[in-house]
Amino acid sequence: MSKKPLIAGIVFVVAVLATLSWITARYIDHAEIARAQQEAESLRAERETLLAQVAAKTAEQQRLTAQVGERETQIATLRTQVDQMEDERKSAQGNIRSLTVEEEQQRLMVAAYPEVAGAMRVADVHDDRNDVDIRYFMVPFAFAGLFLEEHKNAASYKGQAEKLRMVDGLQEQVKELNAQVLQLEREKGEAYKTGYDSAFAKYEDINERYIALLQQPPKVEFKVPRWQTFALCTVAGVALGAQIP
Repeated sequence: MSKKPLIAGIVFVVAVLATLSWITARYIDHAEIARAQQEAESLRAERETLLAQVAAKTAEQQRLTAQVGERETQIATLRTQVDQMEDERKSAQGNIRSLTVEEEQQRLMVAAYPEVAGAMRVADVHDDRNDVDIRYFMVPFAFAGLFLEEHKNAASYKGQAEKLRMVDGLQEQVKELNAQVLQLEREKGEAYKTGYDSAFAKYEDINERYIALLQQPPKVEFKVPRWQTFALCTVAGVALGAQIP
C-alpha cells in the first residue's frame, strides 16, 4: 500500500488545523474588540443621557428656587404689614382712651357702629350719691348682642393672631431644617457625582487599554520563525509517516 496518500493526508490535516486555529483566534479577538467598543459607546451614551437629565433638573431647580425667593419676599412684606397694623392698632387704642371731647367720641362710635347710629341717644343722668351729672351713650337693649359679638370676635382674632405668629415661627424653623436637609442632599449628590465621574474615567482608561491590548496582543517569539516551524512540523510529519509500514 502506498504511503503517499497517508502522508499527504497528515500534512493536509496539520495545515487545516493550523489555519482554523489562526482564523478562530482572529475572529475571537475581533469579536471581543467589537464588544468592548460597543459597551464603552453604550456607557458613554447612557452618561450623556444622564448628564442631560441632570441639567434639565438643575434648570427646573433653579426656576423653583427663584419662585421660592419671590414667595419669601412676599412673606417678608406681609410680615411687615402685619407689624405695621399692630402698631397702628396700639396707637389708635391709645388715642381713643385719651379722647376727652364728647363730639369726637360720638363721631367715632357712629363710624364704628353705623347700624345703631339712628337709635343712639345721648343723655345726662344725675348721680344722686355723688351729686354729679354723667353723660351716657344709650342704645336700645336689642343691640346689646352686637357689642357682645364684637367683643368675642376681637378676643378670637387676637387668639388667632397669636397662634398664627407661633405657626409662622415654627415654619421658619422648618424652613431652616429643610435648607439643611437640602444642603446635605446637594453634598451627597456632589459626592456621588465625583465618585461616578472618577469611576467612569477609570473605566474608559482601562477599556481603552484593553482594546489596545486586543488589537496588538503580546507576541511570543521563538528563535525559529513561524513559517520555518510549520515546515519543520510538516517534515516531522512526513518522517513519522515514513516509519509507518
